[in-house]
Amino acid sequence: MEKEITKTITLKPVKCIRQSKNNPYMRGLVMKRDLTTREACHIYRNIFLFNLDLSLDDFESKEEKDYFYIEITNTMNAYIKGDCGYRSLCDATYCYDDDDDDYGISIAAHLKLVQYLQEKNVL
Repeated sequence: MEKEITKTITLKPVKCIRQSKNNPYMRGLVMKRDLTTREACHIYRNIFLFNLDLSLDDFESKEEKDYFYIEITNTMNAYIKGDCGYRSLCDATYCYDDDDDDYGISIAAHLKLVQYLQEKNVL
């Protein structure tokens, strides 16, 4: 049997947004500030492994690309706050997961997301 390769990450406490006063389940994370477009793109590309280049090839004008960047940044901010889900990330970026068995983003990627947001002083 092959030995698993592991990595230990240390996270600071994270403030979470609850579903409601009577519902203790977490909806999203409390952000100190919104993401920049550069930070949002980094999360899409390097943490969630979305291929944004395929989407960018479809735009002909600078205005269309600018609008696309604003939309994906706003969507990522909403995702972190718990105001939308994985499907909204796909819709905003035009990146869809063809494998129905592996739908969504892994827990490990979410831990990496929290680590990145803490390093950037977003959380």
